[in-house]
Amino acid sequence: CCTWPEPYHVPTISLSRYFEAEGSVTPDLTALVREVRAACEEDGFFVVVDHGVDEQLMERQRRECSAFFGRPPQSTVIGMVAGTHNRFAWLDFVPPETGGADDGWSLGPVEGRGSMPWRPDSEVFSSTWAAYY
Repeated sequence: CCTWPEPYHVPTISLSRYFEAEGSVTPDLTALVREVRAACEEDGFFVVVDHGVDEQLMERQRRECSAFFGRPPQSTVIGMVAGTHNRFAWLDFVPPETGGADDGWSLGPVEGRGSMPWRPDSEVFSSTWAAYY
């Protein structure tokens, strides 16, 4: 009846070659770029290791994101849209004005990107995002 695909392998890419290159174009750096491109084109995503982000900060970020997305959906969406123009609506909540189809939320730095900054609604979440980015 059915044939199941092989277990999927998610590529793991180390950024250590990037940091070792110190701004120079080296064969190792060129190979790293090819590896990232292949992962994007063939798999669509990959895991990054040796990136230099502090382990404790990543764990704090994971906890805060889990807590945020563990909330009831209504509070999450209403918190995201309060006082802004956007394309989100939830159940019977509709913002007074809707935004354009090209609106987007940015969770990182927004200067020069033309996106709508999203402001986390708790001080801990906000400070964790700021440290992460």
